[in-house]
Amino acid sequence: MLHPHSIAERTKAYIEMVLMHSIKESAPHRCESNCLAPKWTPPPDGWLMLNVDAATFKDPSRIGIGGVIRDHLGDFKMAFCKKIHRVEDPELAETLAIRCGVLFAKERNLQHIIVASDCQNIIKKTITASR
Repeated sequence: MLHPHSIAERTKAYIEMVLMHSIKESAPHRCESNCLAPKWTPPPDGWLMLNVDAATFKDPSRIGIGGVIRDHLGDFKMAFCKKIHRVEDPELAETLAIRCGVLFAKERNLQHIIVASDCQNIIKKTITASR
């Protein structure tokens, strides 16, 4: 005989296992981009645009991040790239790309920078957090 509490816990664990294997969430595995946005919009005169992006790799677990800085005419100014091990989460990868890009610009004493990312999830979270 099992105690009713034990039966309830086992049932709950079984249901969670079934749900975990039958429902696939897109958020942790993918960072949705805004396909309707134009490819590149120049910054205002006197400003620089820092476009950042990230890619995830599973085997071995790592990400690649990078960014390109261009002026209002679209002329290339500088770029960076970096490989980070033991990270797979796409949102974390995009967030790290933004952070590394901002630090890259700061280390070079660049001012009047607009940072652009194609990861809607991070953009929405940033806007929500700043309100």
